[in-house]
Amino acid sequence: NDWLDKASGGAINLPTNCMLTVRNALFTNNVAACGCATLDVDGAYGGAISTADGCLKYIEKTAFIDNAAIVENATSGRRCAAGGALSECGGVTLIDTCVFDGNTVEGESSVGAALDLEFDEEATVLNSTFRNSNWEAVSVYDASAVIRNCVIVGNSVGEEGYDLYLDVGKVELTFSAFGNYYQAPAAELVSSNNIAGVTAAQVYDGETLQLATDVYNAVAALGTSFTEEHANLLARYTENVTMIFDSDE
Repeated sequence: NDWLDKASGGAINLPTNCMLTVRNALFTNNVAACGCATLDVDGAYGGAISTADGCLKYIEKTAFIDNAAIVENATSGRRCAAGGALSECGGVTLIDTCVFDGNTVEGESSVGAALDLEFDEEATVLNSTFRNSNWEAVSVYDASAVIRNCVIVGNSVGEEGYDLYLDVGKVELTFSAFGNYYQAPAAELVSSNNIAGVTAAQVYDGETLQLATDVYNAVAALGTSFTEEHANLLARYTENVTMIFDSDE
């Protein structure tokens, strides 16, 4: 999807008031790219999927890998690259059990390397993983989001290393693990039962066990010790727990 003045949705671009259901899919190496030195560039939105006002979207058990939104050679205009994987605006989105890995944004003004939520979008994100983005993974601007039981780690923006960028709007963040976030004064964050300051290596410990064995219900402690809060979280899912820790003091 390569236009001179605006690019939207490298794989799927929906106009207003549409419905979209995606299940068990893979979006990889899609690009929304635009740019011209002589034009007022509006921007590149949604390397894989971009939607407009009034759209209803349900995305389940889907992987978004190495998608990108790119603005090149622009000397004027907005020059915004938003949503390396998804850019959602003015609709309602439910994302459940998805993986966002290695998605990128490139432009003078870049936001949401994996997921960009803007202008009255209402999003619910459940049981999903965001990692290896070149910018903050999730960006919220004048929108609202409920993020529950998600892992958002190993993403970066300069030295700050933000995983979440909350500019304007409201975010409810619960039972999730993340590294770092930015919250502007105009943004409202309701946070509970989360684990902050998580590194990618801690999360990969659990993933490595899953890949090397037939044990798929594995998680990392995401901290220096096992605490009462960990036990309370695990008790919501099972009464039988096997713990494996190394010998570090």
